[in-house]
Amino acid sequence: MSTSETIIDLLNRGSFDINEIRSISQALNKAHNRTSLAARGEFRVGDDVIFTRQNGVVLTGKVVRINRKSITVDTDNGEKWRVGPSLLSKVEAKDAA
Repeated sequence: MSTSETIIDLLNRGSFDINEIRSISQALNKAHNRTSLAARGEFRVGDDVIFTRQNGVVLTGKVVRINRKSITVDTDNGEKWRVGPSLLSKVEAKDAA
């Protein structure tokens, strides 16, 4: 049974004992780790990236470090941010004409 099937099966039951809650938690952690690892693998130090803050402000910058759970970005305005890889997008390099 896949992780998502396990979670859906448990959630459809409605009431849970402590072991079922642990199973849900473990399944969610596995799914999150897989997603985070895959997203983190898309970036390299030096990549230009873009992300949106919670207040809607869009920031661009350069990847300076790839951490276990986050990516450190030096923004164009001189700030340093640790951002979850799933919140980042690569900025495609513009062709020099």
